[in-house]
Amino acid sequence: MKHPQETVHTKEYLPIILPFILVLLGITFLLTIRMYPNLHFGLVVLVYAILDIGFIFALILSFTSKLRSMKIISILTNSVLFVVSSIWTFLLFAAYGIGGA
Repeated sequence: MKHPQETVHTKEYLPIILPFILVLLGITFLLTIRMYPNLHFGLVVLVYAILDIGFIFALILSFTSKLRSMKIISILTNSVLFVVSSIWTFLLFAAYGIGGA
């Protein structure tokens, strides 16, 4: 018979899996926007802002994890990726403002 603490649900892994999915989506979007040169720049900024909100959601989910090691790893991962994504989104906003589009 298993001990109750040994049971790990797939919900526990969501704060770890979600950031990597968001990073893959961001990279995929970055590579595919080159195929559409007439794409409005505001849409690009909006997509990366939504990805930034996804990192905040993953960070909130990481606080609900019951496993201590998963909690620490997911909080660190989500925090670093959130900061990097926020800087990237800020730079996109700055380029959008400078371009005057």
